[in-house]
Amino acid sequence: MSQNHATIKQPGAFSTWYNGNSGQRTVGAFYSLGASVVIIGALFKIMHWPGAGYVLTAGMVTEAILFFIGVFEKPHKNYNWERVYPSLLDDSFVSGPVTTIRPAERVGIGDVASLDQSDAKKLEDGIKQLAETAGQLGNISQAAAKSETFARNLSHASDAVAAFTVKQQSLDEVSVNMIKSYQEISGTLSNVSSGMKEYANKTAALGNNISSINSIYELELKNIQAQAQAISSHTSKLTAASSDLEKLFSVVSSSARDMEVYKEQTEKLARQISALNQVYGDMLNVVRR
Repeated sequence: MSQNHATIKQPGAFSTWYNGNSGQRTVGAFYSLGASVVIIGALFKIMHWPGAGYVLTAGMVTEAILFFIGVFEKPHKNYNWERVYPSLLDDSFVSGPVTTIRPAERVGIGDVASLDQSDAKKLEDGIKQLAETAGQLGNISQAAAKSETFARNLSHASDAVAAFTVKQQSLDEVSVNMIKSYQEISGTLSNVSSGMKEYANKTAALGNNISSINSIYELELKNIQAQAQAISSHTSKLTAASSDLEKLFSVVSSSARDMEVYKEQTEKLARQISALNQVYGDMLNVVRR
């Protein structure tokens, strides 16, 4: 004849530690530490301080590990408080009328002698029931004390849950601020990208302008070279003209009219030379610039 033995699975060491007081304290401390690192990392990111990426990554990794460990946490047990407090069942619950216990009429000692055997038996049974009722009232008092202790423990548990909710809300706010920071950073990067594109366009336009200026400079340089050659040719011609003028001076030295003409031609030639020198100087100034 075989017997079925019911085996109860014992929780592991990690589960026992995690759901114990020390484990919950340690996990809560790491929750707070990770949240503080995340907040500091977000501050570094917003203020564009160096090392923001490392601090923010450390905080986010810590929070991710803690959320992963939270999978092993046991769900909170729900108690049927309606069975203890029926008023929680319905808002329309109305307690019954208060029953007042009136004191029984005093029975004199002298009346006991007049009781028969059946009445005495009833009186004895009533006294026993009264004693049992008194014992039950004592048990009820103990149960009330235990209920009060349990209510205090439940209040502490509610406070712990409220503190955890506040921490969770703080983490949610930090996450929202981080998302806003990432959005601002993305907008800044978009602006930087558009600025870089505009800078590239302006640089390309500037390169085109420089190419145009180089072409103009080459043309001007060629013109200056041609003009320099022309000036050299004019100089040689002026040298020849000077020799011719000397010959002319020797020939027409006796003629005042010829001298006047010579003077006018010489002044005209001097003006032309001055104008030519002015043009040549302007071209040299342009080249030097």
